[in-house]
Amino acid sequence: MNNLTLKEFIYQYCHKNNVSINKLAKYANISRSSLYNMMEDNKSSTLINLVKLAHTMQVHPQFLLKLEWRKHQLAGNLATAINPLIEPETWFHSQKDNAHFISETIADGSIMRTDETFVKTWRLQNTGETVWENRWLVCQNHDKRIHNEPKLQPFISERCFVLTPQQTRIAIPRTEVGETVDLSVEFTAPNVPAHVFSYWKMAEESGELCFPDSIGVYLYIEVVSSGHADSNKQTNKQTNKQTNKQTNKQ
Repeated sequence: MNNLTLKEFIYQYCHKNNVSINKLAKYANISRSSLYNMMEDNKSSTLINLVKLAHTMQVHPQFLLKLEWRKHQLAGNLATAINPLIEPETWFHSQKDNAHFISETIADGSIMRTDETFVKTWRLQNTGETVWENRWLVCQNHDKRIHNEPKLQPFISERCFVLTPQQTRIAIPRTEVGETVDLSVEFTAPNVPAHVFSYWKMAEESGELCFPDSIGVYLYIEVVSSGHADSNKQTNKQTNKQTNKQTNKQ
């Protein structure tokens, strides 16, 4: 079991990003004393400060909550100031291998030109207790199981087509517990207007899915003709100019 502590994780982040503890507190909009207290074994962290810190560090809040809960477990305490609404044991220790989505480029519903080549990046965090090694992000466009996932139904219809990537799997670099990793895939939009979708999941070298019951990550965009895309951009520019003029008048 990995015994990473909240204090160690904060120091690792500061060292990796060349930022001081004081600067981190400033960026997170919390007091220096509060951040130092969060790193003490006998002090409790507030939920709002943990969320602020997670946002600044670009990690999932639940991961910091898990480290906070572990701190009190190691100290022999039965409860924390956080007081989760569900049983902490089942919340934090249900999976030794786990991943959380952090952010992405190219939001769902983005507009791309026909034949346009672009790169989609997903940022994931290793929030479990297992180091990720020899893993891949694998395209699942033609996996029949996606039709059984309720959250994906808005993207799966007769008028939505799968988007073929330049490569159907990409290597995931070794990712330690708590680390985030950016996974990028290159796509080329089809040569005709359409709504397109691409679905991906993490897998072992053998091809076995690491998280078969998770939703995975996906891309959903609208592809339009070049003329249509240019028209939309021009309309947005005019709207922005009008908004700026109105704001200046006020």
